Amino acid sequence: MFLKQHCMLCGLASPNTLALCQGCRADLPWIESGCLTCGLPLPQAAEQFQCGECLAGESPLTLAVTPLFYQKPVSQMITAFKHRRGLAQGHLLAQLLADEIRDHYIDKELPEVIIPVPLHWQRWMWRGYNQSAELGKQLSRVLGLPCQNHLLRRVRRTPSQQALSRKQRLYNLKGAFRINHVIPYKRIALLDDVVTTGATTSEIARLLLKQGASEIHLWAIARTPSKM
Repeated sequence: MFLKQHCMLCGLASPNTLALCQGCRADLPWIESGCLTCGLPLPQAAEQFQCGECLAGESPLTLAVTPLFYQKPVSQMITAFKHRRGLAQGHLLAQLLADEIRDHYIDKELPEVIIPVPLHWQRWMWRGYNQSAELGKQLSRVLGLPCQNHLLRRVRRTPSQQALSRKQRLYNLKGAFRINHVIPYKRIALLDDVVTTGATTSEIARLLLKQGASEIHLWAIARTPSKM
């Protein structure tokens, strides 16, 4: 006997295994038009499918799956998962991301491995866990891909980046990450919960490319517009 599933947002019975009814799922802030390479939200009337930076060949990323805007109620669910151990919210968000990944890779080859963006050990100790690593575990199980949490390490705890521009963030992140071991993978999915300016993922992607990777795919639940 199975317990009836209820929608996490409205409380009504959900007819599927997802803790979200069809109405609330449709009402989520989906990114209708995003850069295929970095996931940056684009105007719906945009004629191209890449942002200016990616068109100029400046991005170290190969492609991105970032399906949602970082807006309510997505931002609330991520905050609960990230700071209040909201594992139910994390499970739901991982399911939504996995569904989008499956759709995105219908005619494409999946990466060989998932590497979550690491936390500095002090932040990890304070928070108790790395939300990106938790997402990685769930995606690994659903997609059948290995998730490696120990190949990449954050060696420098950077100051808060919330109010910084993308340029300032990039400068702030220089030397913040280190490869722990030889990475035997060529196609890597770099996983994060939220991408703001893309500075963190770009810094890590460049580091992985220098170590011999050939493709870096960005996977994240949500994306915010770029802050210049």
